[in-house]
Amino acid sequence: MDTNLKNNKFKQSTLSTIIIILMLAIISVGIYTPIKNKMIGSKNYVQEYMQSEDFIYSLGTMTDYLVSSRIVEEGWYSEGYESVKNIKYYITRNNKKLTSSSMEDETKNNWLTENDKTFTITNISDEPIENQIENSQLYINIIMDESGNVMEKYSSNSKVNLSGFTHRLRLRYENKNNYANLDIKYFIPKKLSDNNDLLIRNMNNYILIPHIKLLSMILLIGTLLIITRASIVPYFKQSQIGICRLFNKSYLEIKLLMWFIFFGINMSVLSIGFNSHYSVLDIMSDIIYSKPEFYIIGIPLTFVLYLLVHLSTVYVKYIYHTGIKEGLVNKSIFGKIISKLIRTIKNTFKYITQIDTSKPYNKKTILLFAANLIVLWIIALFGEGGIIIAIIYTIFMYKYTIRFLDSIKKLNEQSSKLANGNFNVNIDDNIGILSSIAENLNNIKSGFKVAVDKETKSQNMKTELITNVSHDLKTPLTSIINYVDLLKSENVTDEEKDKYIDILDTKSKRLKVLIEDLFEASKASSGNIELNTEKLDIISLFRQTLGEMDEKIKTSTLDFKINMPDYKVFCNLDGRRTYRVFENVIGNILKYSMQNSRVYIDIIDSEEDIELVFKNISSYEMNFDVSEITQRFTRGDKSRNTKGSGLGLNIAKSLVDIQNGDMDIIIDGDLFKLIICFEKSK
Repeated sequence: MDTNLKNNKFKQSTLSTIIIILMLAIISVGIYTPIKNKMIGSKNYVQEYMQSEDFIYSLGTMTDYLVSSRIVEEGWYSEGYESVKNIKYYITRNNKKLTSSSMEDETKNNWLTENDKTFTITNISDEPIENQIENSQLYINIIMDESGNVMEKYSSNSKVNLSGFTHRLRLRYENKNNYANLDIKYFIPKKLSDNNDLLIRNMNNYILIPHIKLLSMILLIGTLLIITRASIVPYFKQSQIGICRLFNKSYLEIKLLMWFIFFGINMSVLSIGFNSHYSVLDIMSDIIYSKPEFYIIGIPLTFVLYLLVHLSTVYVKYIYHTGIKEGLVNKSIFGKIISKLIRTIKNTFKYITQIDTSKPYNKKTILLFAANLIVLWIIALFGEGGIIIAIIYTIFMYKYTIRFLDSIKKLNEQSSKLANGNFNVNIDDNIGILSSIAENLNNIKSGFKVAVDKETKSQNMKTELITNVSHDLKTPLTSIINYVDLLKSENVTDEEKDKYIDILDTKSKRLKVLIEDLFEASKASSGNIELNTEKLDIISLFRQTLGEMDEKIKTSTLDFKINMPDYKVFCNLDGRRTYRVFENVIGNILKYSMQNSRVYIDIIDSEEDIELVFKNISSYEMNFDVSEITQRFTRGDKSRNTKGSGLGLNIAKSLVDIQNGDMDIIIDGDLFKLIICFEKSK
């Protein structure tokens, strides 16, 4: 159920991200037309273009082409000039009088009379010239003399630079006789046909620049908005979006391929759209006049652009959070190959140069010099080019030698500190040939430090043991001596004597218990105890212990909550010693538990072990370390006001240990938890 919810969340996050980017793409493409109409849409593109130098240049080049290809027949072939529809021309020679174009079909676009060089070139209909002039928004007439010089020139639009037109002609560089006696007439119809011919394409090229600038500005603003949004949103949220996670985990080469494919599609569309052979995809007209094709193509391409920008921005944040190695190198096929190659070279070099002086190193030495010989052979094979390899190899050997000498110097400094008794120094044991020496020094440092700490702790424990033993034995012994002195007094009544004798009995028994416990603790800790191990039911033994201590439990204010199996569980144990363990633990609980509190005892039977868990609330603040409580003469009551000897848990732990069991203590505030674990019989 949780997995389904998680998948649905990822899908919703991905869908919402795509919808936001798609809406921004639609807005970016949609606002282009209103902004264009307001900023540059009111201009008369045709008139502006015809008054430009581009138009004059194109018209001059077209005249050059018509004269060269039709008159001299030495020109090139241009489909653009041959298929022009929106530039009407009528060129005649040796006919000073304006005539109509209603000539015989076989004379059109051909020589009339090759001998006297009289001909007509035209692409206008049979409509009279006067009507063509009347129906044109621009009419140009150039008349040449017999030497090919301009004799007359006329334009219906005074802003058209006819001087530039005649200058563009190749009159200065070609044979002027080609232009002799020419009467050139150009007509631009008032209504242009939508056939994407030379005039339309050149005009669109001329007026396309401001539209491209506007479109680029809109896309730039949209891209900046996408980058800003992707940068502001916290990365931990973006890392949960399915499409972002998929993009981040993909290889870097796949990401670059996506961008390459995107730019490739754009270049293909532009190449097809700007090619005159594909009039269906006239990108220039689509952009300038905001045709439906502009939206059909523009919205998907803009959406893909914004999506790639968004994913790439999130990927940059991914690199920042995961690091360059994880986010960039490990997410690249080429990076992984290079990293693996570098690791292989390093490991090979390390294997060759890593000589363990504690083992035979003849083979390694031979291998090292063999590798050096191979490098020298490679340098020799390259001839003069080997100088570069030799320089690189020398630099490499220099750095390696310096690093090796630095390691020796550092090892010497660290060993000197160690010799002066500074055991906090950390010796680097990854220093090539000297690694084994550094490792031995570290082992010496660690072992010596452990030995010193252990000896210090042992001395402290001995001192504390003597102090505790002296205190616990001196107290009842002092009482015995004092009361014996009182009994010797002559003024003591019989009633007082009986009282003193009872006290002496109590104190002597107390002293006896202390001595016996001390003796048993010493034997248990030294392992000097003979065990009578047998297969016994630990559940029955624990019930027996509870039965014999039942009177003490009932006279206490504690409420025992016991949970144990109702079947037999067998372990290989010494019954008498194990009974003493249970007796000491329960006795410890009775002495140190808070009055009127609960005591929980749980016996847990597992497959291989059985655990006895004792939990009680202490009546004293347990402000000591857990390891201290099982030491000799350590009590929960540090003021030593209780009747305990401080040996109970120490004896219990020793008896558990010699029977291959475990005893652990956990302190949590006032909660004292003791766990005894024994292995069950096979």
